[in-house]
Amino acid sequence: MNLPFITTVALLLTTSVLAENTTITSFSKAKKNLETKVYQNHRETLYCGAIFDSKKNITPPNGFTSVKHVKRSKRVEWEHVVPAENFGRTFIEWREGDKQCVTSKGKSYK
Repeated sequence: MNLPFITTVALLLTTSVLAENTTITSFSKAKKNLETKVYQNHRETLYCGAIFDSKKNITPPNGFTSVKHVKRSKRVEWEHVVPAENFGRTFIEWREGDKQCVTSKGKSYK
């Protein structure tokens, strides 16, 4: 047998299992983790480079204006970088539904 190949496969399988999220149970908890742990010392928005403080007060960059979204431009919004739809497609239940996942009328979610 090819020992280096087997070792590589074993390591890949082990690390993929370890990478699984086992503690964050909701998107709101994930957002809180981002705010308090990941962006604690780097409070800058991804899209326009606006700076925000620990109370989520935003200082827009020079020249940034928003006539249409005045209220929205004053708050931090956390978004999926990868749409949930894209990573959900890997699950058969997401694509085909499951008999346990039904609406109150018995219709399958897909």
